[in-house]
Amino acid sequence: MAGVAVGGKARAYEASRLAAEPVILDELGEVPVVLWSGGGRMLRAFDRRVDGKALLLAPVDGEHLRDAETGSSWDFRGCAVEGPQATAKLCMTPVPVFWDYWFDWRAYNSETDIYGR
Repeated sequence: MAGVAVGGKARAYEASRLAAEPVILDELGEVPVVLWSGGGRMLRAFDRRVDGKALLLAPVDGEHLRDAETGSSWDFRGCAVEGPQATAKLCMTPVPVFWDYWFDWRAYNSETDIYGR
């Protein structure tokens, strides 16, 4: 499982869920996040706020997301590569992701929950 702790909250994401949903929009505390799986253990997480507004992101292909607000394309680094956001050279802020066993993650994040449960 992959674990994310931000905004005073912690959440675990099952590997099978990440494989089935390669792009997950979620909120932990007051922080809107996107988890983006590139397959296997290749996973990125970002605070999806840009200029104080949470982006609604959807996959375009295996290598890009598109935001509903401006139609900009974002790459796996979390940076806009096409559209108005690219012109402004904007990037989302990375959020650390930890691959761990559930029992270890829970030991260090006792208030954690599991995404989708």
